[in-house]
Amino acid sequence: MRAAGYFEVKRLMDFLFSACSLVVLLPLFALIAVVLFLDSPGPVFYRQERVTQKGKPFQIWKFRSMVPGARDLQFSRGIQAEALVTRFGRLLRRTHFDEFPQLINVLLGDMSLVGPRPLMTKWVGERAQANPMALQRFKVKAGMAGLERLFFLLQDDAPALARFFPGLASFIGSTDLGYLDSYYVNHVSPALDLKIFALTFYMSLKRFFG
Repeated sequence: MRAAGYFEVKRLMDFLFSACSLVVLLPLFALIAVVLFLDSPGPVFYRQERVTQKGKPFQIWKFRSMVPGARDLQFSRGIQAEALVTRFGRLLRRTHFDEFPQLINVLLGDMSLVGPRPLMTKWVGERAQANPMALQRFKVKAGMAGLERLFFLLQDDAPALARFFPGLASFIGSTDLGYLDSYYVNHVSPALDLKIFALTFYMSLKRFFG
């Protein structure tokens, strides 16, 4: 399938999957909201500016996993970020449930189910300075699942990344995450997206139950 045609189909699949998932997960979202509020009264959702396709900024949605006003406490009192994560927030992060609201971003078209990790604005320059190829990430939309997330899920078994993706054999032992961005953009296809999505889902479940 030609890239241009695939991106049109991909957007349709993103829309349908995110819309259906949000409906199905609505009871879970409600339960998380109640437990989150009981554990740490405050906003249920956390929004932060990230960057997606063509360098466009957008507000990413997540379930709040830190105490309200955590950023101010970090700067004003020098409290370490980890100390500001709530009890329930730790569970949300470990299971990656805190990222489920990003389905809203997928529905709105800010993100895709699969793509490069959505970077904070301040990280874009650092990533580009380390490897100019990293800027190729902006040719496609940021994604909920991607090679970078898989890299961290497989960090205890880095060679596994090369087994699943032979073209990444030269990446083993490297910390240049910009290479992953470039690889994805230059090899994007239905098969690659399906493999990334399936492996991310599998590894997330394995980590949760393991």
